[in-house]
Amino acid sequence: MKVQELLRQCVEPHTELFVLLALATGARMSAILELTWDQIHWPGGREPMDDTRALVAANDRVHPFHGVDFDDELRPDLEPLRIDLGRGRRNKRRGTGIISRQNGRLYLALKTAWELRELGCDRVISYRGKAVKKINLEPAYKRAQLMHYKRRNHILKHTTCSLLVQAGKRFEEVAELVGTRADTIRKHYGHLSPDHIETAAAVLSF
Repeated sequence: MKVQELLRQCVEPHTELFVLLALATGARMSAILELTWDQIHWPGGREPMDDTRALVAANDRVHPFHGVDFDDELRPDLEPLRIDLGRGRRNKRRGTGIISRQNGRLYLALKTAWELRELGCDRVISYRGKAVKKINLEPAYKRAQLMHYKRRNHILKHTTCSLLVQAGKRFEEVAELVGTRADTIRKHYGHLSPDHIETAAAVLSF
């Protein structure tokens, strides 16, 4: 999938945030839309840090975003941002919700959404102060000229798994990160294959 082009074609900020979260976690649409702000665990405290540069590890893959220079005053000692995806609750398998420190674009999108949040709505994905019940990515897929855009329910999860396997991550790591079984990853993505979970998550920074 042309990830960068898809992100460029997400007109609304909440749509871009949804895509970034889906790609970084491999979570299903329902899990992301149900996220509330108390499920976002910011590095270093209960709120996002003012200096966003402190959350990003020095790496050639980092993409400058909104004019932030990620190469200065870095704090690689901090914990990565974590998202509570409901792991260990209910019957469905959920991923770890570990977001790499290198994923500055997602962190800044989350930080912006947090700063613009409205009282009375605690959902991470919201629009005009109301929770979003469903995300329609069809227009963005069309504008990005992506084929098979109608098969969109779990296409972002497939993209996440494909990227990780193509990067040489072990099936067990991929399964742990996205919340599925290693044999399922091996069966569906093994043909794409050419050490730490957070390192694997770094592949999903855009």
